[in-house]
Amino acid sequence: MIKKEERAVLKTELGANYVKKVNEVLRRAHICSRNGLPYSSSMIRRVFNGYCEHKDIEDAILKAYVKSKQDNEIYIATKRNILGLK
Repeated sequence: MIKKEERAVLKTELGANYVKKVNEVLRRAHICSRNGLPYSSSMIRRVFNGYCEHKDIEDAILKAYVKSKQDNEIYIATKRNILGLK
């Protein structure tokens, strides 16, 4: 279950379009609902906001967070390198 404090930290890094990022992680890992369909955006939002618990979706949220954080760090390093800053 994602708590309020965790959600605030996740939201700052993932931004408002977190559902697309999480859905991409779920799709790459071939994680589907019991019907064999991809999880809906509303289900991802419900797990993210702490209304229900789903371990696979929570793991995908954390993986999307880590990937977003790494991409952001690479972007900052590249920008500093181009501008000649340390």
